[in-house]
Amino acid sequence: MNQIKVSIQQSIIGLTARGWSRRRIARELQVDRATVGRQLRRTAAEANAATNPILGSEGAYLIYSAVLGSGDLAVVFNATTWHWRPWIGTSGIVAYSAAVLLSRSGLRRLIGTGVLDTATASRCCSISYWWGAAVVTAGAVFNPVSHLLILTSGAAVGFGAMVGLLVLPPSLPSTAEGEMPVGSLRIDCSWVVAGAISAALFIGVLGPGIRLAK
Repeated sequence: MNQIKVSIQQSIIGLTARGWSRRRIARELQVDRATVGRQLRRTAAEANAATNPILGSEGAYLIYSAVLGSGDLAVVFNATTWHWRPWIGTSGIVAYSAAVLLSRSGLRRLIGTGVLDTATASRCCSISYWWGAAVVTAGAVFNPVSHLLILTSGAAVGFGAMVGLLVLPPSLPSTAEGEMPVGSLRIDCSWVVAGAISAALFIGVLGPGIRLAK
């Protein structure tokens, strides 16, 4: 498979950000539509690699279970063996580290191809961390079981498990002075509204818990 020149990659991303169709981009850059589609799929895959594993939720939960000795996994492993915590904790650290490294690689590629600049990538990490942690902790406040869960479930998961988001920005390459990304990261109001509704449902409905039986 032929490699697309960086200039073509950046042009495809930039023109897509302006709302151009694949047909129009292909005609303007004198490439076939399959090339345009392939580049857009690659960019989407890199964006997913940068965002999906960032929380490392599985790894974080393993670490949480091993350190505090509580949670569903702790109940299961306590019933089978007594020396599970070091192994589970080590597995969690490996999994979480791998998630952070994969996310860093994805963000670096996005910066390298001009989809994002370093400042925007860092801002997205920071906003995601603080708002995500606040929503998770707020949901735990209404848990009727125990106020201790605000710390062990809410804050530990929100501020602890997602700390990888704050580790990423210092490891990202700096955008050259005066260099602007070819694409623009725009805030869509519909996504903001959807996020606010989801957060409200999470805090107000899932936070207190759903009673399945009387």
